[in-house]
Order: sequence, then structure tokens, then C-alpha cells
Amino acid sequence: MKAVIYSTRHKRRGTDQDGDVVLEIWIEELKVCANERGGAFHSPSPRTALNHFGTFNVPDQYAQAVKDYVDKRKVFEENNVKIFPALKKQLVQYRDKHSKVN
Repeated sequence: MKAVIYSTRHKRRGTDQDGDVVLEIWIEELKVCANERGGAFHSPSPRTALNHFGTFNVPDQYAQAVKDYVDKRKVFEENNVKIFPALKKQLVQYRDKHSKVN
């Protein structure tokens, strides 16, 4: 699949400060992006590039793996934010106890 390869400045987590320069691949057909730090996400277009290295073909298997990873992570994150508040409501009765697990 056709992909744009570029470098961009990665923001430091939890801040607006610029961090390191990272290499990214934006896969046009699937509208997903992956970077060398193991990050992957949906993106309608490539992010702002410091350096643009051109358009290349990446293996379809890799492109699909990135999309599958992003989609599955999204489902996990949506469910994860639901389960912990539900657990906290049920576990409030044990707040001051040290429960023993058998």
C-alpha cells in the first residue's frame, strides 16, 4: 500500500513541549499512522513533517497489521474506561478492609 514516510517532532507526554524527532509512516488508503516508537493511530493525513522522505509502497500485511492494532486498541480503551468505574462502585464496600483472595 502507498505510504508517506516522514519525520516529525514528538510531543512529550502530558506537556506541550517538543520532544525527540521520530520517523513515521502514514498509510494513505487506511488513514493510519505508525511510528518508530511503537505508536499507531488513526490520522486523516500525515502530521506536520520536519523532513519528507517520499511515498513508498509498504507491504499490505504490515499496513493491515497497523490498522488492526489501532482498531483493537480503540475497542480496549473504550471498554477499559467503563470497567474501572464499575469496579470501584462495587468495591467501595471493601475500602477499609484487606480482602483475602483464595
